[in-house]
Parts: sequence; structure tokens; C-alpha cells
Amino acid sequence: DLLMREFRFEFVAIRWSFIISLLSLFRGLVIHSVLVHELLAYEKRAEWFVMITAALSFLTGVFSYINATLYSWDSFVGMTADLMKLKKQMFFDQSFGTAHPLQTLSLFFAGVSFSLFVKTSFFDREKDHPAKTTANENKSSEVPQDKMTGKTGGGDKVGKSTTTTKDSAKTH
Repeated sequence: DLLMREFRFEFVAIRWSFIISLLSLFRGLVIHSVLVHELLAYEKRAEWFVMITAALSFLTGVFSYINATLYSWDSFVGMTADLMKLKKQMFFDQSFGTAHPLQTLSLFFAGVSFSLFVKTSFFDREKDHPAKTTANENKSSEVPQDKMTGKTGGGDKVGKSTTTTKDSAKTH
């Protein structure tokens, strides 16, 4: 009760982050197991099904336990809604009402980051810049040039001696 009364945002944020971290760890373990044991192969579909059903069983059991131990909320969804309400209150209401320039700057960078994420994730860059693609295709068809000597072609033979050890022994 003391933590909820005096440090509500900190308590909710840390508890929520801990639960999400545990679930992310479990997700990573499942993905790792699927990839290491090659369970995506057609021949191993029965093993994949066992892995997925076991993971779902564990996940629903963990969520059941989490929901049973959240004393201040009805469920994890309620806890998440409370956290979002506290974040809104903290960032929007307090930062624009009073002088907290770093919170305002944080919101600005979050907006820029989100817009760049949307731009890079959902829009095809090759269609937007066809000139850059053709320039890269033309570069790949050129003959490689050695930067030290300026000679073209030959690649890894440039600058290497072509004499054998017998030839070098005769000249010395």
C-alpha cells in the first residue's frame, strides 16, 4: 500500500516491466529452441506442435498466476491501462503545464523515432529511389579496380609475385 500510495508510477512501471521482461525471455527461449532444433522443417512438424502447445500451456499458466497476484488491479490488462494513464498524466499533463523541457524533448524524439520507424518499415525504399538502385546495379557490373595500383581486373593477383620458389632460388 505504501508503494502504491507514495510511488505509484515507479511501482507500476517496474512491476509491469518485470513481467514483460519475463515474457520476453520466455519468447526468446521458445524461438531459440525452434531454430536450433530446426522445428520449422516439414519433417519435424509434430515436434513443433509439441513445442508450441507446451509454450502456450506455460504462457497461460504464467498469466493466470500473474492475474491472481495483482492485488491492485483486476488483470494484467488493467495494470497496463493504469500504466498508460499514469504515463499520459506524467508526460502530457505535467510536462506541458509546467517547465520540464527534457520531458518535452523526450516526447519530440519519441515522435521522430516513431515516424522514422513507420517510414522505414512500411514503405519500399527501392520504389521511392529508382536512380540509386540503377547506380548500384551499374557499379556491380564494373570490373574491380585495385586502389593501390589503379590496375583493373585480376582482383587478388595484383601485387603478388608469380615466380615459384625454384625460380627465385636460381636467381639468387
